[in-house]
Amino acid sequence: MKGRDYLDNKKFLAERLTILREKCESGNKAAILKALHQCFLMNASVPKWLRQAFVQAYEAAARFEIRSWDDAFGPAREKGAHPKTRKQYAELRYSVALGVVLRESNIQPDLFDKIGTDLGIGKNKAADIYYKHGGKELAEAMKPLAPFLRKRAISEKN
Repeated sequence: MKGRDYLDNKKFLAERLTILREKCESGNKAAILKALHQCFLMNASVPKWLRQAFVQAYEAAARFEIRSWDDAFGPAREKGAHPKTRKQYAELRYSVALGVVLRESNIQPDLFDKIGTDLGIGKNKAADIYYKHGGKELAEAMKPLAPFLRKRAISEKN
């Protein structure tokens, strides 16, 4: 099976949408756009819950019940976020998540030390990226791809 086959995997999309639905239902408005992005990226139909959430947010803006698109879908950036640091975290998020998935272990005290060393960033930064900046969410979404990713990592070493 090729890597592209995994990108089209319905199980991967279902996992990702489950996580985003939970976030959306707990009040994270940015999850609506993230979920739509995932559906469009995977060329998949938009589930009913997501259609309803989008329409509700959009119509609230159209009826002037809210002041801005940020109120409807969340701000593009968190207040006080440093763009340069956030960009670095966004770029490293995939590598940190992949490091967790490839090691196929529970989170052990030395896991982020190993990942941080591999990436040259230190254990605290690796842990922050995982827990605070989307790495955990990505790792959860990558779990269905774990066998393919491990096999590919082994073949690239050889």
